[in-house]
Amino acid sequence: MKLFPAAILAALILFPPPGGAADFDGDLRDDIAVFRPAEGLWAVRGVTRLYFGREGDLPQPGYYTGGNWVDIAVFRNSTGLWAVRDITRAYFGSSGDIPRPGDYTGSGSADLAVYRETSGLWAVRGVTRAYFGRAGDMPIEGGAGQRLYDYVVKPGDGDDLSAALQSDTYRSVFIPKGNYPVPSDLHVNGVSLITGAGRGDTWILLADGCRVFLETGGGVSVEKLSVRYGGGGGGQIQVGGLAGSTSFLGVDVHDSAGHGFSAMSGAENISFVDCQALAAAGHGFYNFSTGGGFANCIAQNCGGVGYHTCGSLANCLADGGGSAVGGFRDCSQLANCSASGGGDGFNECHEIATGEAVGNTDYGFANCSYVSASYAESNGTDWFNCTHTAACND
Repeated sequence: MKLFPAAILAALILFPPPGGAADFDGDLRDDIAVFRPAEGLWAVRGVTRLYFGREGDLPQPGYYTGGNWVDIAVFRNSTGLWAVRDITRAYFGSSGDIPRPGDYTGSGSADLAVYRETSGLWAVRGVTRAYFGRAGDMPIEGGAGQRLYDYVVKPGDGDDLSAALQSDTYRSVFIPKGNYPVPSDLHVNGVSLITGAGRGDTWILLADGCRVFLETGGGVSVEKLSVRYGGGGGGQIQVGGLAGSTSFLGVDVHDSAGHGFSAMSGAENISFVDCQALAAAGHGFYNFSTGGGFANCIAQNCGGVGYHTCGSLANCLADGGGSAVGGFRDCSQLANCSASGGGDGFNECHEIATGEAVGNTDYGFANCSYVSASYAESNGTDWFNCTHTAACND
């Protein structure tokens, strides 16, 4: 078996991962870390200690998932095994190859790759094989793409969060895991990307009567965070008329004194994917009827209507919890949506395909039109004044 020169082996163990960053917890700050080959120990200061790999393995941390943190990984030279913790195990390369993962496709995540010193072969799994270099050359480390942000908020610092989101300097802001108390309205007018560490991990805690008001021209992308309390001035998160084309992904709002999400006049093409409005005193989602749409969203235990004046809803749930006024009202173009536990299930809604209304105290479907393949059961009245229905309650 061919052995690595001592200098190269030391570099592989001590150097930071491809791209020069070693951020193991996703806060966009490098972490001090070591790999102890004799034990397979990974120790990241202030973050974690775990065992992954064994003696002889070469540490190859990188952004294999394209996320905002480094994934722990090893390359086993004797067998060509790549093992990325909690993600994958794959065989690529052979004894004597030098691992050189990097973002060779521009996808934002690391590709498995090796360099064969004897022949100058570069092999990138699923991408290419090329000859470049000769015996004695040292392959340069690649960079594994990572989403970069203009600013990373100080963990748990609500004042820093407020300053960052209201800045006219930053276009993108990352909010690490933690709780962020916010004492006044947040007016976002410049930042176009807001990303948290994940729903239930990043919490914006609004003071009474406060809201997050999005007004960046051209729209804002808001991802992976939760908002609690507040709800003044129309709702917890309110989209201004200039912020058309705003999108939400994996965003939850909890315990609003008003609506959960709401839009002002002129806010068009707003989209929601995997979002939740929970226990809002008003409506869960209000006034999102022009362009955009909803996919896999939930409105639960809201005091008003789950979805009021919304359009293009797919796989959405309205669970009234026995207290909501209704599930869907004045909505159009619904597919595979369900309403239960409210007053009305679907009221004044149109173009419904495969809707379901079960266990609502008043109507299942009322004053609706163009309803197909839909079902109502155990409501106060299952069907009332609906037109152009086909294959319903079959």
